[in-house]
Amino acid sequence: MASASSSSLTRQWEYDVFLSFNRKDESFASELYDALVEGGIKICRDDDIVPDKETALSSKIFTAIENSRFSVIILSKKYAFSDWCLEKLAKIVERQNEIGQTILPVFLDVYPSEVRNQTGKFGEAFELQIEYFEENLEVVKKLRAALIEVSNIPGWTLHHA
Repeated sequence: MASASSSSLTRQWEYDVFLSFNRKDESFASELYDALVEGGIKICRDDDIVPDKETALSSKIFTAIENSRFSVIILSKKYAFSDWCLEKLAKIVERQNEIGQTILPVFLDVYPSEVRNQTGKFGEAFELQIEYFEENLEVVKKLRAALIEVSNIPGWTLHHA
């Protein structure tokens, strides 16, 4: 892992940060995005990627994840309702394990333990994903492992009143 970490320091990155969030958390994500841009951070989110005829949007987003030094993941009760969010999360964790990409989790109205154990509203949402991916239990295992891994990373826990 030491070589992965050192290679991530010398590599030229297209983006400083990839921001992963559920569209229903747009208000919070937009505030964070604006603050990071104002601070001079080069940031990428799904909205910044334009599909073309040759390349699928998902492929372009995965490439943006691969070309980002950090990933900020806004994990909320709504995040687990999106199979697309969970697929991006799995890709981000894959990059962390391959090249040492730094993950910065934000736990928005959920506790890390809810994400780790898939309990509460987060767990209810994840159960729907299990049904969605029932034909491919390997995907469920991969998503669950990614959630556990990210929930064990120190991050920020924020609760709105």
